[in-house]
Amino acid sequence: MKTIPIVIASAMVQFLSLNVAHAASTNIIDHGDYLTDTLSGLDWLDVTQSVNRSFNDVSAQFGTDGDYEGYRYATGLEYNGLVKNYTDEEIDVNNYETIVIAEGKIDG
Repeated sequence: MKTIPIVIASAMVQFLSLNVAHAASTNIIDHGDYLTDTLSGLDWLDVTQSVNRSFNDVSAQFGTDGDYEGYRYATGLEYNGLVKNYTDEEIDVNNYETIVIAEGKIDG
């Protein structure tokens, strides 16, 4: 089974709430309900697909016949990789603070 990361976090909401159709990076492909990072090979479920659902509710839906069958939560390294592949901005693995990406890096 293919493992696909899903992230439920305010940082991801802010990151993916941007219009991916105008992404500066050609490494990201928008499929509507999810996007593909072609450098990492990972598919990312659009956060709007799980909005207003609790961590426990989403987690319970990862299994067979669940709403998110085949999905899992992304690791911090995977998330940082997505940001890097999208913006070309490296994020230190020990940085847990708010990251501000320069204007024009995200929405072209």
